[in-house]
Amino acid sequence: LADICASFQSSVVEVLVQKTIRAAKQYKVNDIAVAGGVSANSRLREEIRISAEQNRLRLFIPKFEYVYWNRQPYWANSIVRTKYLYDALW
Repeated sequence: LADICASFQSSVVEVLVQKTIRAAKQYKVNDIAVAGGVSANSRLREEIRISAEQNRLRLFIPKFEYVYWNRQPYWANSIVRTKYLYDALW
């Protein structure tokens, strides 16, 4: 299973990086940004950084600790809902 997951991740990262670079060239932009939950993926961060450097593009990507906190509201919401459901059942 680990090999399947790693292969899937590698394929997705490769496609995302290739399409991003291709779009930057097509639209003649010098800056690219990676944001949102996907920017927490360390493999994507590294591959897009390398590819941006090779293609002389400026890369903007948030620090990992800021991306990680995007998940916090979902956890808080789950905790509140679980407590509400628990209280309602008991």
